[in-house]
Amino acid sequence: MILLMILMLHIRVPLSNNSGSGGTSVVNFNSKSIITELDALNIYNTNYSGAVITNVDIDGDVISTTSQATSFYNDAYNGSANFTFRANNVTGEYSGISINNSSHNSANNNHDNAVITDILLTGDLTSTSGSGLQINSYMDDGDIKVSAQLENIYSYYEALSVRADTLTGNLQFNIDVSGNIVAENGLGFMVMGGASEGNSTMIINANNISSGSQALNIYNYSGLGSAFTAVTATGHLVSEQGIGAMFSTYVSQGDATAVINLNDITTAGSGVKIDTIANGGNSTTYLTVVGQINSSLYDGIDLRATATEGNTLVSIDVNNIASEYDAIHLDNKNYTTGADNGTSTIDLITRGALVSQQGYGINIETNTADTYVTVGGLVHGGNGTAIGIHRLDNIQTSATLELQSGYALEGVTQALVFNGSYAEINDAALDLANSHLVLGGAGDAAFDLTRIDNREEAILDGDPNRITGFGTLTKTNNSIWTLTGANMADGDANAFLSANIAGGILVLDNATLGLTPDAGALTGATVNRLSAADIAADPTLVATETGALTLAEGGALSSLGDSVLSGNLISAGGILLSNHYTGGNGAATDDRLTVTGTYFGENNGSGEGAWLALDTVLGDDDSATDRLVINGDATGTTSVRVNNAGGLGDKTLNGINLITVDGLAQDDTFLLAGDYVTTDGYQAVVGGAYAYTLQADGEAATAGRNWYLSSELMLTEGVRYQAGVPLYEQYPQVLAALNTLPTLQQRVGNRYGAPGALADLDFDNNQWAWGRIEGSHQVTDPARSTSGSQREIDVWKLQTGIDVPLYQSQDGSLLTGGVNFSYGKAKADIHSFFGDGRINSAGYGLGTSLTWYGNNGVYVDGQLQTMWFDSDLSSRTAGHAVASGNNGRGYTSAIEAGKGYALGNGLSLTPQMQVTYSRVDFDTFRDPFDSEVSLQEGDSLRGRIGVSLDKETTWSAKDGTTRRSHIYSHLDLHNEFLNGSKVQVSGVEFATRDERQSVGLGAGGTYEWQNGRYAVYGNVNLLGATRNVSDNYAVGGTIGARVSW
Repeated sequence: MILLMILMLHIRVPLSNNSGSGGTSVVNFNSKSIITELDALNIYNTNYSGAVITNVDIDGDVISTTSQATSFYNDAYNGSANFTFRANNVTGEYSGISINNSSHNSANNNHDNAVITDILLTGDLTSTSGSGLQINSYMDDGDIKVSAQLENIYSYYEALSVRADTLTGNLQFNIDVSGNIVAENGLGFMVMGGASEGNSTMIINANNISSGSQALNIYNYSGLGSAFTAVTATGHLVSEQGIGAMFSTYVSQGDATAVINLNDITTAGSGVKIDTIANGGNSTTYLTVVGQINSSLYDGIDLRATATEGNTLVSIDVNNIASEYDAIHLDNKNYTTGADNGTSTIDLITRGALVSQQGYGINIETNTADTYVTVGGLVHGGNGTAIGIHRLDNIQTSATLELQSGYALEGVTQALVFNGSYAEINDAALDLANSHLVLGGAGDAAFDLTRIDNREEAILDGDPNRITGFGTLTKTNNSIWTLTGANMADGDANAFLSANIAGGILVLDNATLGLTPDAGALTGATVNRLSAADIAADPTLVATETGALTLAEGGALSSLGDSVLSGNLISAGGILLSNHYTGGNGAATDDRLTVTGTYFGENNGSGEGAWLALDTVLGDDDSATDRLVINGDATGTTSVRVNNAGGLGDKTLNGINLITVDGLAQDDTFLLAGDYVTTDGYQAVVGGAYAYTLQADGEAATAGRNWYLSSELMLTEGVRYQAGVPLYEQYPQVLAALNTLPTLQQRVGNRYGAPGALADLDFDNNQWAWGRIEGSHQVTDPARSTSGSQREIDVWKLQTGIDVPLYQSQDGSLLTGGVNFSYGKAKADIHSFFGDGRINSAGYGLGTSLTWYGNNGVYVDGQLQTMWFDSDLSSRTAGHAVASGNNGRGYTSAIEAGKGYALGNGLSLTPQMQVTYSRVDFDTFRDPFDSEVSLQEGDSLRGRIGVSLDKETTWSAKDGTTRRSHIYSHLDLHNEFLNGSKVQVSGVEFATRDERQSVGLGAGGTYEWQNGRYAVYGNVNLLGATRNVSDNYAVGGTIGARVSW
């Protein structure tokens, strides 16, 4: 082994060479900064029969003010060559760093040796009159590895040049330049190399490159292996004369792969030129440009991808390009021998503006590739052609153009096939069946159908912005696309063969979408339909039915104004004539869609499948509405959804015509998907107070049928009210059931015993507190109800208060006053042909009383009460709440008078009467159907006359105190003097009134002890109407307690 180790703190002279023969020749050089006018550092290490190792570590800078900074020659014969270099700044006049690192292994063919170059600079590399970094490596039999991590490079000629070749091994480059590269008069960044029999891998990372010639040039080849090129340039590439960035990947017998990621490029030549050639394997190219390419003289992107015996894949994703000639020129070829066993794919996405001054916006030439071009910005063709997708006709391949929000095509857009030569435009033809137009993306956009020109003549002549050669139309994703105009200016010649809506909404805005005519009828058994999964897997799939638009699940077709689908319609999705689905005015009506062919609606029976949505002013027969017109037959089943466009509801006679089928159709071809199902089994949609059902006229065996909305009952005369009406009508009566006042006996029990007992009353010890709870069950079949409703109410109410004496006369007669608080709940079940439901109301109130107890048996009791209510209304028929937390108020006053007559033996008879006025009100509200509900009348004036038979018993307890019991029974006649309550629902009045007369029976009593200090009391009662008593009755009772002090 030959070992030369040099440690220098600061030198100004070059280092001499080192050589050997046999073993390993090693140079380890460590130094501080080197500064000199001549060559700063030269190392020559060779071994004619063994390996060489050179390690250079500079703890500082290397500077030559008039010559080259560093020069390294590391060469081995029949051995490996390893070279490492570490430094901070390197500055030279004629050269910065020059490295030759090679191995010649003609006598050793065991592939054990390698050539390794490893460079790390933490500062800048500068060459004021020459080249920045030059690396040359060669290997006869073994691998080559080059690794370099650099910061900024400034040079007069080439900034960075790396060349390496190996005959039998693998080549691997890993170069990272994180700073700026400036080459005033030469190449900025050039890497060239390959492996004749092995694999070649180049991984390059750079930032900004400014070059007087060519900014970036990468050449990678492999003879019998594969070549992989991965380049990322995150900054701005500037080339004053040549190509901005050039990438060449060639393979003779294996796969060629290039993965290129770029930002901004400014150049006088082509912006990006890529060749990915695989003569015996697969050719794969990925190109991403996130910034802008500016090419003042040539193409923006010039890409050639070729495979002779394999597959080709090209994927391009670019932003903005401004070029003199083609913004993008893509040449894709697949030459197979024998049978067609190669596949080719082109996937091109443009997000910004592509502007060409004299060439194509996008020019694609291919012989076997399935091409998918996505345009999300401007494409301008200076030669008059925005996009040209050109295919040879020897193999059936597809061409797909997807437009996304923000697109603009300035110039002709064509998909053409050629007979052997792209240059012969006269030999071009259309391949409509394999050329597809897709409207996709995430944003909303519009497309003018008048641009479609699928005439053969349009290949050479026509509108300068025509779109030619695309035979199918597909709508994808969840965006909204609006079509305007018509593609039928030249009749069927411009029609699409078929169309498909796989997702989102396709809107026809006074447009005509023309499809190739097809005389065949559409039936469930003969239609080949696409599922959502099919479309997700391949967006280019289209309906196999010629002349048909296929609506997949999740897709929708909409119409604004008067639009036409010229062809057949196969729907498993939505037909949206209702504008609010497309973000428009949901109150707009009179949209019309005409299908000139036949219609098939697919429904899987679980509520999914074909559906139709319309805006309709739910009113009388003449109400405005959207309409669907089908000129042919209609089959299958389609659910119909109606959006009420501000209609207040009304009576209909003939109904509101929604759908017309000129051909044959079954009754269930269109079925309403309403707001709820009526009690007689119809789907219904609500307009104001009315419910509408969908009916069909005509017969299934006869052509010409209409489907219309009717607010009439089907089997009987009369109108159909919505499910909430019975609840709204009976709502005031439920509040009134809580807004009641008791009789005097019910409130506080019997207080002073038989007539004459007041004379012994102690005025100062006669205030009392009391509390009671009452409950009742009420069944009512009103004497009058617009909605024919009945109700059952369960009520409970808690009331507590304090009464105090206010005045006592000399004969003992007493005037008392009191205040009380009440809380109660009412739960009502409402029944009607139009709908059943429940009302839950809770209320609390404050009341006052003033009572005169005469010692002669006369009494007069007056009461006032105010209540506040909170109510929830829910419809069992509709299946949901119709009002929640609605607030109400109640006001009640009552006066009761009577006189007790003693009959002896503790018996007395008391004739009595009571008059009660009640008024309830609730806040106006809108139900879920947008119907306004308000109270018109909620007053009641009720009179009661009756008589009670009382029995009082008094005795002394063992402790000497007095105890007393008072029991009674009563018979009453009740009469209602007013006309019940009235509620208005969207302008329609609904009234209800209970039976006026009723008879009440009851019994109760009071038990006192401790000289009347404590008491409990209660009663039970039964109230029945004088007519139809079995459906109009109430049973209830009260229990209370009282304490005096």
